[in-house]
Amino acid sequence: MITREFVTGRTNGRIGLVVFAKDAYTQCPLTVDHAAVITLLDEIQGGFLEDGTAIGNALASGGKQVKRF
Repeated sequence: MITREFVTGRTNGRIGLVVFAKDAYTQCPLTVDHAAVITLLDEIQGGFLEDGTAIGNALASGGKQVKRF
């Protein structure tokens, strides 16, 4: 999975995870615990969120996380 490769390829810095469909949710706030991000990434399953494309909300949610640091 490309996302897993991205996370494991980062040796420094914080990574977070925002999932989205109709709405966007912070699955994992920014953290240096990349293993936790991978665990949460592996647990994501389709069908729990109503269909949609709230990519704008997902970007805004991620931006808010980054802005806190």
